[in-house]
Amino acid sequence: MIRPREGEVPALEILPLTAAVAAAEALSETAGISIELRWPNDLFFAGRKLGGILCEASFAGAGWEFAVVGIGVNVNQSAEGFPPPLSSRVTSLAAVVGRGLSPFEIGVAIALSLEKWWERESPPRILERWKELAPGIEGARVRVVSREGSDYEARIVGLADDGGLEVRLEDGTTKVLRSDDVHLQEDLDFGYYQEVESYFVSRRGSPLFITPREWDLVWRWEQLGIPLDVVKEGIDRVFDRPKARTRPRRLGYCRQTVEAAFRRFRESGVGARAGATEEEGARALTEIASRLRALAEANRELAPVFERDAEAVRSLGERAGMTAGEVERELAAIDAVLIADSEAALDAGTRDALRREAEASLDPYRERMPEKVYRSALESAYRRRLRKKLGIPALSLYA
Repeated sequence: MIRPREGEVPALEILPLTAAVAAAEALSETAGISIELRWPNDLFFAGRKLGGILCEASFAGAGWEFAVVGIGVNVNQSAEGFPPPLSSRVTSLAAVVGRGLSPFEIGVAIALSLEKWWERESPPRILERWKELAPGIEGARVRVVSREGSDYEARIVGLADDGGLEVRLEDGTTKVLRSDDVHLQEDLDFGYYQEVESYFVSRRGSPLFITPREWDLVWRWEQLGIPLDVVKEGIDRVFDRPKARTRPRRLGYCRQTVEAAFRRFRESGVGARAGATEEEGARALTEIASRLRALAEANRELAPVFERDAEAVRSLGERAGMTAGEVERELAAIDAVLIADSEAALDAGTRDALRREAEASLDPYRERMPEKVYRSALESAYRRRLRKKLGIPALSLYA
């Protein structure tokens, strides 16, 4: 239970985010694992839910009297103890670290951490730390269930200054969510090609699709490793030009703008990540290596593979004089071996099922795609499903 101190009006809106940061920090310290956050109040490890938070407040007049913070963490359940289909979506501390832990000690650690973050840290610092613990939030597709009961799909833009979640709707407008239910659309796989087409068509305002010849351009962008957000930025620049009298009818009109946006992205401190300064480069590679080590803790069968590649990624940060492009090529080589080794660890039935899912996802586009593009798209869809199955991150500075 938390009460506002006399004369103060704390930002109650960020209390759930504060509790999430506090719990993540406490669990990282007591269990020695890296926790990821999802808005506004879920705790995850390696793509599986580890805990959740629920905050409720009592109001009196224009202010609030107290708030109750409920934090639930899976501590000592065994990996086999979760019934299907939960077993593939949740985990526990014991299942991750391989030993039992004291719920009492964890509870005390969380309470002390919450006191520290709520009493001593500023809201901007809390929001900054929450974003650090929620990698990949920007651009994620979500299904939003409003308080009125209706639902719609959107993409996450980022975190608002008051802790709300800013999302972009399909019509291009944005809004800030504060009390709606938000669900990541992890089970939907729109893929690179489908995403580019749907976004271009939505900006063009036409129900038509892009032509078969234009798939070659999307294939080129995927081969260059241009992230979807950068493609969309380039498309937006074309449609937002003040002198444009009519909307572009072909995706080809966006080629130069998209590729110029990618050059800026690689040269920027945020986009290149490892290209701006040596310190930023080392930090980006350390983050990738940490995620691989976390996977090694969660997957004992593939632990040697993940540990090997974590060390290979870490060593890149110690090699002086490498450009971002050189680092990216090294990462691509490590990533290719990682995918091959991970695929070999799966049984034939699982691999066949993933391939069938990939083929089914491209059925609506098969007739319009040139053979070269279709084969590339199919392989990309298969790799995405393989990564999702094993929780493997993309080893790229531009991901």
